Amino acid sequence: MKKYIIIALAAVVAFTACTKTNPEEKKAEQISFQVANYVPQTKAGEVSFLSEFENPADAHFQSKAYLHADGVQGARDYFGANGETIKWFSDKTQWRSEQVYFWPKSADSYINFVSWYDNKENTTTVTETTITWACNDIDADQNFMWADEAWGYKNNDGAVYKKDGVTEGVPTLFHHALAKLTINAKATTVAEEGTTWDITIENVSVNNHVNSAELVLTNTLTEAGATADTAPYTAAWDAKNVAGFSITSPAGKLTTDASDYVLVSEKSIFPLLQATETLNFDIHIKAYHGTTLYSEEVITKSILFNTLGTPAITAWNNNTKYTYTIIINPMTDIILFDPALEPWVATAEESATYTWPEE
Repeated sequence: MKKYIIIALAAVVAFTACTKTNPEEKKAEQISFQVANYVPQTKAGEVSFLSEFENPADAHFQSKAYLHADGVQGARDYFGANGETIKWFSDKTQWRSEQVYFWPKSADSYINFVSWYDNKENTTTVTETTITWACNDIDADQNFMWADEAWGYKNNDGAVYKKDGVTEGVPTLFHHALAKLTINAKATTVAEEGTTWDITIENVSVNNHVNSAELVLTNTLTEAGATADTAPYTAAWDAKNVAGFSITSPAGKLTTDASDYVLVSEKSIFPLLQATETLNFDIHIKAYHGTTLYSEEVITKSILFNTLGTPAITAWNNNTKYTYTIIINPMTDIILFDPALEPWVATAEESATYTWPEE
């Protein structure tokens, strides 16, 4: 029987966040963030940071602030050594900390902001120019994000920072550190010409998959007094443990709709596709005429992930969702017969006789 296994890829790119604000001179102004409606310069659309949370009241991220004060050498931890938790205050429509902080008075003083989010509270080490994040055992719903560093900010003046779509606060554009993996399956048909097929995918596993890793983000310190702006980090991943994971097959049988047979649903993964990483599974096919089982097969497959897709997806990127669909065609050509009549060929003859009664 011929089996066709096709892998389709769906990529959902982009995640964003925001800021910008309206100051008044000679008046103490609170430091605020607005990450909810940042529109990328590509104009591709908006994504709300609040959408990361089922309940907006739970929305938060961490931030450290490094004050470079006029007349003072070095940077001060303006939000304290451990930083502050920035929360969404719906009554004020503001992102800010519980403790109120004000912008420095001198026009020559400025603050650099480093912001991140981790829903599992893994070890995160933060400096003014680096973020180091270590995840020892990734959970299916792990979510770690970092924001572009905000350099040289002196107030919430959106007119100064010229961030399109940002109306108030320090520009805070978040990026997902991880990717998401979905694996599902369907059949091209489950009934044809009086035959029905029951198909299941069994003994599913992923081998040589990165289960723990460290991410190091680095940035470059701008010159003192430089125009306020945001700057992306350079990301470097280091795989710590490469093993894999098993997958429990769903109840039921394949249909012609992949959403009916989901093996993995948006599992968080490191964007570290290994050259030897494989998807392994058995295809169990039963064929029936009515209620009579006339054929049963189990076909074992092991496929390299980096060969799947058209063109092949040879690497996983952060901030991207990947969907692999296994498509099984249970049909083969109908069994036919080709009878032929071979003509007799004349050959030398031999004969014998028998007479009865015998003499």
